[in-house]
Amino acid sequence: MWSNDPTQNLLIAQGQRDSLVGQKICATADGGFYISWLDEVRGYSLFLQRLDVSGNLLLPIGAPSTDGILVYERALTSGPRDYSLTVDAAGNAVLSIDAGLALEGSVDAGGAAVACKVSPDGELMFGAAGITLSQKNELVQQVFCASTSDGGAVFGWSLADGSAVHMVKLDANGNALWGDGKLYLPPRPTVRLTDIQAADAGSAIYSFAYNLPRLGINAVSTGFFTSKLNSEGLNKWIQDPYSLFLQESESGISSGDAPKFVSDGQGGAVYCYRGNGDPRVADPTKHVCFVQRVDAAGLPQYEGNGAIVSIETPDSDRPCFGFDAATDRIYVLWLSGESSIRAQCIDRSGQRLWGDQGIALVATTPGASPIPVAITPIGENVMASWIQYPAPGSDVYQPIRVALLDGAGTYLWPSQTVDIKTSTTTTDADASAVLGAAGYEAFVWGDDDNRSVRAQNINQDGSLGVAPSRTR
Repeated sequence: MWSNDPTQNLLIAQGQRDSLVGQKICATADGGFYISWLDEVRGYSLFLQRLDVSGNLLLPIGAPSTDGILVYERALTSGPRDYSLTVDAAGNAVLSIDAGLALEGSVDAGGAAVACKVSPDGELMFGAAGITLSQKNELVQQVFCASTSDGGAVFGWSLADGSAVHMVKLDANGNALWGDGKLYLPPRPTVRLTDIQAADAGSAIYSFAYNLPRLGINAVSTGFFTSKLNSEGLNKWIQDPYSLFLQESESGISSGDAPKFVSDGQGGAVYCYRGNGDPRVADPTKHVCFVQRVDAAGLPQYEGNGAIVSIETPDSDRPCFGFDAATDRIYVLWLSGESSIRAQCIDRSGQRLWGDQGIALVATTPGASPIPVAITPIGENVMASWIQYPAPGSDVYQPIRVALLDGAGTYLWPSQTVDIKTSTTTTDADASAVLGAAGYEAFVWGDDDNRSVRAQNINQDGSLGVAPSRTR
């Protein structure tokens, strides 16, 4: 059950040593959550747990434990690629992962792209081996997935050599709907899939990156693009075959800053990323955050690199964002310089509603580098969270700190912030959060130097644990 004590958070999984990595969380329609992770000691195998609305562990059925259930077994000895977790229309967990079988002579994890599906009661609906999606002997990069509105799921990956992106769609029973899924891309040096999100009418939007040669310069830049496939796997945006999202020239965004995006609920998507070289800021060499909207036809809302989140001088880093479809507002949270967490609200026209530099939520010792976790619209308000790291060399705990703001950026809790985690164990950068169907936010992170996975909720009134309305 959810804890009301920030020193005793809910234990999801316990590892043998610093072995639990890659934890993720997704909300279910009944108010609960799926939480997944990889276990290094067990070959970076994939595990899953389900929580009900009160935070009770449900898997395995009849004997819930901090082991959860094994979804896909691997036997890797070195770090794996990432995987994906989503929830389909029937409440099943849908996961995508690489098989972890490197080709001969390769030290990189990869191998086949695999789809897995788990029912709420823990049944492996695609079997223990999952469904293999890729061709024989292909070495793949991270496998992404998105559950679509028609009950199916879209899976995508790029090949390790950067020669192509593959996209396939399975129906609810695991039957392939789109041929071999290969997207024959224009000739470029390398291509890399960066994300997939479900859109309207069974469609999916995806983003990808090209490494592009710079004219007259012995170097490469990265161009980021986005496109949309309908339920039949056909491109539906105006620019054929892809709709240009952002392309770097002498400046722009680096390969490590792949855009994050979500569906706008109207057939388009909202994006957030960071870049440099924009003449609208005082120092174009500094990284700043941008947002962009692309409508259902593939047309961008904002000119150039997108709407600028802040024109401040310090480098902006680690942006996370949330989109409120009811108000058409985009909220962004980022690390400013090395010590400040700032937040911004962007309206439909691209105006910065919280000032040209956003608002400062925390300022700490230079070099402490607090890490943004999430910023989530909740009704007319927004919940922001970050990891409050101490000064370099200090052994003070690293809490996860949360604030609830109104539409003007004003604190709503009397204490301004609430720490949901105050134990002396460490918290890593994989902390994430999601808004549950019951109206509270749930967090997951790797704790105790990655020996455990823990979770905590926080209610809209700033309290922890099961709200009184859910205990009646």
